[in-house]
Parts: sequence; C-alpha cells; structure tokens
Amino acid sequence: MTPTRIPTREICWLVDRYHVGTPDAEIAADIRARCARNGPDRPTGRPDWTPALIRAAIQYAIARHNANRRTFAWIDAGLPGRTRRRPTP
Repeated sequence: MTPTRIPTREICWLVDRYHVGTPDAEIAADIRARCARNGPDRPTGRPDWTPALIRAAIQYAIARHNANRRTFAWIDAGLPGRTRRRPTP
C-alpha cells in the first residue's frame, strides 16, 4: 500500500538533531537516502514511496531546518526583556 502522507514526527526528530549550520543539501541527501533504502541489508527503507512523496519529505525537512535556524538566530540575538552583558575591558 502506497502511503499518502509523510511521517512528519519522524522527520522532525531527525532534523532537530542536526546542527543549525548543517547545509540544506546534506539534510536533503540524508532524507533521500532514508527513503530509498530497501533490501535485506537496509530494512528501514520505504520502497513504496513515490518520487512526489520523497520530494515532499525533503521540502518538509528543509522547512523544519530553516525554522530551527530562525529560532537559534532569535535566541542568539537575545531574548526580549533581557540585556546582554557588556564586554569587559
């Protein structure tokens, strides 16, 4: 049976473990490799996935990664209501 939806929870779990500096191409390659695995030596693959589902999974993973980057940039810029410490001379 061909799936009609991508496993967003699993993709979030994977992408959230990447560093925010990881290039999008590396994330796309990992998701593509995980979707394409099949055979006795790679039992976790999804051989019934269509190319459209694989593209959707990659787009979702990159969007999630970009959201993580925005969150990191927001936190790195300083939380609202807090002042940054001045550098010591």
